Amino acid sequence: MTKQTTNNERKTMKNTTANPQRTQATRTAFLSRLTHFCKRLSVSTLLTRSGIRKLDGVPVMTILISLLSLVFSGKSMQTAYGDRSEGFGDDTLARFLGNPLHNWRHLLLSLTRCILHDCIQDLTSKTRIKCLIVDDSIYSRNRSKKVELLAWVYDHSIGRMMKGFRMLTLAWTDGYSTFGLDFALLGAATDKARIQGIVKPVDHRSSGYRRRMEAMQEAPVVLVDMIRRALRIGVRASYVLMDSWFCLPSIIASVKALGIDVIGMAKKSSKIQYDVQGQMWDAKQIYRSVRKKRGRAKVLSSVVCRLKKTELPVKLVFVRNRNVKRDWLVLVSTNPDLPDEEIVRIYGYRWEIEVFFKMCKQHLRLSKETQSRDYDALVAHTTIVFIRFNFLSLECRHETDPKSFGELFRCCAAEVADLTMYDALQRILSILVAKLQAFSVFSRELLDKIIDRFFECAEILYPQLFMQGCET
Repeated sequence: MTKQTTNNERKTMKNTTANPQRTQATRTAFLSRLTHFCKRLSVSTLLTRSGIRKLDGVPVMTILISLLSLVFSGKSMQTAYGDRSEGFGDDTLARFLGNPLHNWRHLLLSLTRCILHDCIQDLTSKTRIKCLIVDDSIYSRNRSKKVELLAWVYDHSIGRMMKGFRMLTLAWTDGYSTFGLDFALLGAATDKARIQGIVKPVDHRSSGYRRRMEAMQEAPVVLVDMIRRALRIGVRASYVLMDSWFCLPSIIASVKALGIDVIGMAKKSSKIQYDVQGQMWDAKQIYRSVRKKRGRAKVLSSVVCRLKKTELPVKLVFVRNRNVKRDWLVLVSTNPDLPDEEIVRIYGYRWEIEVFFKMCKQHLRLSKETQSRDYDALVAHTTIVFIRFNFLSLECRHETDPKSFGELFRCCAAEVADLTMYDALQRILSILVAKLQAFSVFSRELLDKIIDRFFECAEILYPQLFMQGCET
């Protein structure tokens, strides 16, 4: 045992055992809020509809709540369920997680939809932009050899191949809160890159079998299917955000065909070309031909063109790369009427998915909590991590958003109506008149005439100001 390992273990034991009363109190409070969360969203009903049920033994809700709260107890699965301190053992847990009949995708989608419709909808303005974010991350199992459907996958963050899965993720965000909608643990589409195949016999009609077939498909096909499912269940969004790894003409056209616009970081590859007034140019050629803004402008230029081999109009927005001097990036939007600055602003929402991945991996034990070799168990574990994140994200929203404080806020908000510019100016000038009258220099009649004349001139010069709200 190395000195560093010993120190790490000592720190872990200190954090979990130094104040057991505090740890227990924290978990009790968490369990209370988690139970309320499950009751409010009818998680028990969603479990039944997802085929996750037990005819006898420990109720599935008990097992689920125990798993959701495990990360906050400072215990591992082996510790918590090996000694049956949670009321059931690891054999019950293995059957719960490894059942191929359990439709974990339906549970996650339906639960997140309930969160968005029942909890977030009233907290978000109808005019606020909502987006779906598509991205992938590595589900690492680098020390494993016999995990079902294990494959060699490329980690573009470190630039090398490693053993594990490519976790393709779909999330929803309004720029304030983020919720995980769906995911797919992708192995490899070819036998050459696949280390393990399907190990256990699975009914072809089951959710587990469909998941396994999905793991051996190409990412673009799975991506479009994930977006289609989200839109089908009623998730509302205006744009799909994606980085350069997914921002390909074929994917953009497929997503646009679903009735939702795309904003993404386009590749500066010579293989990806656009139709600019009948000429096929790549992003670099287009950039050299357009006129750039001078100075330190963030948006350098933009141009409306068409995707290659399609009639789909897109807008390319060239922006300054703040990380590399004299370099530039290009954003693509399937909504050419959207202003350049708005395209850049909305694409900034995509950073939320990076926070999502960091939270799940570093704090919610994604890929670290279970060492199971069963593919169904990996899917179940990942779903539980996503539910943990969604629960915490909702709790954070309720703690920080004043609109969630109850009926008092709603009553106060209803009493404060938007003022027109005319009313706002009138109130300001009324205060001014009251102050001037105190000096007994001007008569009330003279001041009223001055104010009336002021409004007459202002309304002639700027009539739009007297028709818009005070926010303008």
